[in-house]
Amino acid sequence: MGYSIDTRTLRPGDIYIPVKGARFDGHDFIAEALCKGAGKILDVDLGQFAAEQRLKYNIPVIAVTGSSGKTTTKDLLAAALGQKFNLIKSAENQNNEIGVPLTLLKITERTELAIVEMAMRGAGQIEYLAGLAKPTHAVITNIGWTHIELLGSRDNIAQAKAEVIQPNMTIFLNENDDYYAYLSKLANERSAQVIGYKSAKILDINKAAAIAVAKHFELTDEQIAAGLAQYQPSPQRQKIIEHHGVTIIDDTYNANPDAVNFALQVLRETPAARRIAVLGDMLELGGWAEKLHRQIDVTGLDLVYTYGKLSANIPHQEHFTDKAALVKKLKELLRQGDAVLVKGSRGLQMETIIQELGIPSDQQ
Repeated sequence: MGYSIDTRTLRPGDIYIPVKGARFDGHDFIAEALCKGAGKILDVDLGQFAAEQRLKYNIPVIAVTGSSGKTTTKDLLAAALGQKFNLIKSAENQNNEIGVPLTLLKITERTELAIVEMAMRGAGQIEYLAGLAKPTHAVITNIGWTHIELLGSRDNIAQAKAEVIQPNMTIFLNENDDYYAYLSKLANERSAQVIGYKSAKILDINKAAAIAVAKHFELTDEQIAAGLAQYQPSPQRQKIIEHHGVTIIDDTYNANPDAVNFALQVLRETPAARRIAVLGDMLELGGWAEKLHRQIDVTGLDLVYTYGKLSANIPHQEHFTDKAALVKKLKELLRQGDAVLVKGSRGLQMETIIQELGIPSDQQ
């Protein structure tokens, strides 16, 4: 038995909670839920109900937030800590005011630890999510540029992310990040224990976070190594696809300046005859958009193709406003030994480029 807010995915026996959103009302689907075998209709406030359920279990809850790397860090944490604990984690992108309650409702008597990803678009949202989850531990991956359109400055972004810091919790902070000192000071003011982590290589920073948390929970080096070896990325997050001798890095879920530069470094370190980047617009950057697109570092790459409007500001060989034309170019160009990164904001649906390249659905 589980909880469901969507009749499309409801399983027989699930408890259906009719949630009212901006564009839908779950009450309109109660009859359908019953027809599909819902065990019960529970008409409650989803967030409040999930918060009450969470308080029934005295277990560690690890919140994961930050401008980029949240999902990767969450998945790495789950892979490592899963060697010792029976745990639950946020599914895919369930990291908002709907997703976090649904994650908390997965906790049962058998659950020993929960990993909860938390995203935000503005001030007060992380505070609300933390109020539901009551995290005992948290990881802030970094403070970047995501949502600067709404928040106005990185200082404001840092303040919003810092809402996750609760009194007497343990907080893991990235020592390589510009805002490490600021976040450490806030944590100390809130009587939270700070554990720093760092990495000499940018590509290892999320793994460094997972290792720091795992060691805090007294996993052995052998357990940590075994867990990390089993790590599998969530869909459309740096998934490696081998197709007819071409390596495709599917990182199409979303994009911001920090995540794009991280992905480009992954591409640079991928063995290949040619390294090709296919980059779409980075959205929600407001007045910073053109400048931040121009600052994307494409050095060391063989070819850069851009798609959209804002991405024309990224240094490139050719810019496209028509996706079909871009796909045609790639089909003509790609050859064995190439490595191709495809990345852009969610609104551009960059994953369709990979689909149009003829990648079988079982590889995507």
